[in-house]
Amino acid sequence: MTTAEKSVYRAPSATILPGWIRVCLAFLALATMNVGIWALFFPFSFYTTFPVPGHHWIAMLPPYNEHLVRDVGALTLSFALLFVWTAISPQRHLMQAILWAWLVYAVPHFIYHINHLMHFPFIDQVGQTVLLGSVILLPIVMLLAILRPSSRPRNTHGHG
Repeated sequence: MTTAEKSVYRAPSATILPGWIRVCLAFLALATMNVGIWALFFPFSFYTTFPVPGHHWIAMLPPYNEHLVRDVGALTLSFALLFVWTAISPQRHLMQAILWAWLVYAVPHFIYHINHLMHFPFIDQVGQTVLLGSVILLPIVMLLAILRPSSRPRNTHGHG
């Protein structure tokens, strides 16, 4: 390994990332934990009152299926565990894996909901689109930040 390669290389356990990435991971962990616990342990309540009482987004797309709601809760809770784990140990390869895996779930979920807004009140159409869009945009921004080379050669001669 050349001297230049050694200065850029960091072992996976020594990954240094901006603090805002840990904050974003914590936010995603809390959001998925909330949904996961609610859907897994209180599936009918989740079905009838998510995201808040009076705005029953899931019940607008019937029928109720306790098995599916609990399964989605358990899967979402597993993402919460991975987001927490990654926030505690923010290794680039682990972070890339969880963020790409999340996008595999979140993008089709977003597309489904965008195509099924017609029965929702306008405020819920906006709320759902913003909420589901944000949990796609945030991981994309994080991926872009962690995929950038950690050090780029700087032009010290003032040329672009």
